[in-house]
Amino acid sequence: MKVYYDLHIHTVLSACADVLQTPNNILNMVMLKGLDLISICDHNGAKQYETIEALKESYDFNIIYGMEVTVHEGFHVLTYFKTLEQIMDLDKLIDRSLDKRIKTVKGQMLGEDLFQIVCDEYDEEKYQIPYLLNQNSAYTFKDLIEVVRGLDGIVIPAHIDRKGTGVLDYYEDLTQFDIDGIEIYNIDHLDDLYKKYPYLKQYKYLHSSDAHDIDRISEREFSLDLEDNSYDSFRKWLSEK
Repeated sequence: MKVYYDLHIHTVLSACADVLQTPNNILNMVMLKGLDLISICDHNGAKQYETIEALKESYDFNIIYGMEVTVHEGFHVLTYFKTLEQIMDLDKLIDRSLDKRIKTVKGQMLGEDLFQIVCDEYDEEKYQIPYLLNQNSAYTFKDLIEVVRGLDGIVIPAHIDRKGTGVLDYYEDLTQFDIDGIEIYNIDHLDDLYKKYPYLKQYKYLHSSDAHDIDRISEREFSLDLEDNSYDSFRKWLSEK
């Protein structure tokens, strides 16, 4: 079956997200756009799932638990899990590795200019995270893969063709790592990417929105051919090279 997806959406837990990226706003927009499968992937945190878990039963699309981790090297990696317990275990591990003294980004102060908000079921603020989540964690790429595998999760380097936060700026040969697939940022340049790195053709790729505002959430455009709309089918699709 064709499953229309967006597996990289940020909420107001990410300091770089728009103020309207609240759980209800996101889920309602996903419903209006007719998507079948989504994932919330905030920077180095999964605490918004506290609320999304309570809301998701009101919708007929599926949600895969996700997080966008910044590894020690400085690039971003998408991680996906089947259960809430697994993603929250990763949340705890990543959180412990962050430098709690970092409270600014590009001269802006958390709590004054920037906010990292966990919302309640009515999109009201429950609490804020007072230290910057979007920073390099203590986990190297190799370390993160080991941790995610230990939690039976999926590893997909994020927007690999984006300068600065993509893995190819740091490692040109991804075959040395145990990854499940790749995420492409600019789908129009996919052929150019394959010409430069032919080995990438062995991986399944995702093209998600990386939405930091409501309008950027994907339309019903990109799809996966899955047996059914589930985490297990998504994982099986990734494994079929």
